[in-house]
Amino acid sequence: MADRRAEKSCEEAGRSLARREYEAAVSHSTDALVVLAPQVAPSGAAVPSSPPSLGGAAGHLRSRALLYRIAAFLQLKNYDEADEDCKHVLAEEIARGDGSLQASLRFMLVEGSLQEVASILSKALYGEPMV
Repeated sequence: MADRRAEKSCEEAGRSLARREYEAAVSHSTDALVVLAPQVAPSGAAVPSSPPSLGGAAGHLRSRALLYRIAAFLQLKNYDEADEDCKHVLAEEIARGDGSLQASLRFMLVEGSLQEVASILSKALYGEPMV
């Protein structure tokens, strides 16, 4: 159930990016990240938000949500927040080592949202005007 909510939020974030509604893209991607965050038990121990069998799906959704949010933050000129999310994407990919970032990128390519994210990231890297 939580993964479905996160997936819907990711889809909305992608559509918001395409419509150039960057605040909405940040909001939707943040909603997805909140749903995917590990829950904390009263004892303070982290409780997985989804069964282990869905762990790969959750990692894939988290990568997508972070990529959408990075692109939106760059468009909004929130560079510190975009930088922080970049660190999370890379650190999590290295820690997981399961290729979920590549899977996320392939899914976004098929879905049609990768072009928008890639365009924004390219402009940011080369110092081109965002809008």
